[in-house]
Amino acid sequence: MQRADGVQLSYPQGLADLNDLDLFAAGQPHAAFRALRERAPIFWNPEADGPGFWVITRYEDIVEVSKQPNLFSNAAGGHYISYESMGIHDAEAQNAFLHMLLAMDPPEHNLHRRLIAPAFNPNIVRRFEEGVRHKVRELLDAVAPRGACDFVTDIATPLPLWTLSELLGVPQEDRADIIRWSNEALALLDPDYFANPDAGQHVFVKLFEYGKKMMALRREQPADDLLSVMANTKMDGEGLPQATLDGFFVLMVLAGNETTRNTIAGGLRALTEFPEQMRKLRDDRSLIPNAVEEMLRYVSAIIYMRRTATADTRLRDQDIKKGDKVVMWYGAANFDESVFERPYEFDVTRRNARDHLAFGIGQHFCIGSQLARMQIRVAYEEILARLPDMRASGSYSYLRSNHLSGVKTMPVVFTPA
Repeated sequence: MQRADGVQLSYPQGLADLNDLDLFAAGQPHAAFRALRERAPIFWNPEADGPGFWVITRYEDIVEVSKQPNLFSNAAGGHYISYESMGIHDAEAQNAFLHMLLAMDPPEHNLHRRLIAPAFNPNIVRRFEEGVRHKVRELLDAVAPRGACDFVTDIATPLPLWTLSELLGVPQEDRADIIRWSNEALALLDPDYFANPDAGQHVFVKLFEYGKKMMALRREQPADDLLSVMANTKMDGEGLPQATLDGFFVLMVLAGNETTRNTIAGGLRALTEFPEQMRKLRDDRSLIPNAVEEMLRYVSAIIYMRRTATADTRLRDQDIKKGDKVVMWYGAANFDESVFERPYEFDVTRRNARDHLAFGIGQHFCIGSQLARMQIRVAYEEILARLPDMRASGSYSYLRSNHLSGVKTMPVVFTPA
């Protein structure tokens, strides 16, 4: 790799540049992650267009960083390695990302988290379960007679979109737009979506315009949904800043949709690759909740999150300077051999599957984790009941991203029902 000033960047033998998206073309680079955990658990990764960042790959180190929000800040630089690394050049979009819940530190983070927490409490999740189950059955009804479908397009994508839309109050006629914008916003560097990232910057304009329109409507006509809560919240007598509202809407659309979808899809990929585990689920449906935890670990839909050091410090025996980017690679930590035995085997009976870091840990533990778990569980309860021999039938197409582990297409076959 070459830096912008012409300096050639090199890496020790066997260690890879984790900012190289081609490294993730066939899924997460577990061989590279394993080499880093073993040889350089705190590794300085140069950047072609930036100062570089620390790569953290071991489970215990990620837990340590995550539980010190005052020392390792979200607000100082956001949760991406850089906006350039995600193809995000739109100034309004960058500002919104810097004002979303993921980019807040205590006490601001605690305050904003409390605003939306009631929408994700266990009673609300249980209230949604019946609707989620009905939606899964509807999706399976549509494909069951065919004996084949694209699992991502026909099952994994529309389910979390329906749940998110119900939670936010998005009308039925707008939901196709929401899923298209969500796909595009996270795929600016994927040539299957855009020839170059600049061609996709319009997607943020569309998202912000739609969010503003919906919140204006909720101020005039409040409803029992999360958009109404945010649109009508006041602090010190004033409504929330527009950048905060933009950040909230983008976070809900992207995080509330993509991660659940990719875990549902990746779970079937794993069950296809380990057919004996599918047989165990068919024989004993009580294993499904633990299988969901193993899917979350094995898929690791969010591959990394970034923090920024607020002071000089040390991690293990490595000096870290104030202002350094510290990037936690959950996709590596969830396969840490010191925590998970036989980590590369998908095991629905894994004793400590729930110890995964797929939802993070500490201050920024995913607020929608129970809603996501419920959707994945219900999806597999219904699939095993209706189309129990469903399996992937061809190659997978992965999203070109080092941040999100996503399968774009996955043909599946099953006995027609």
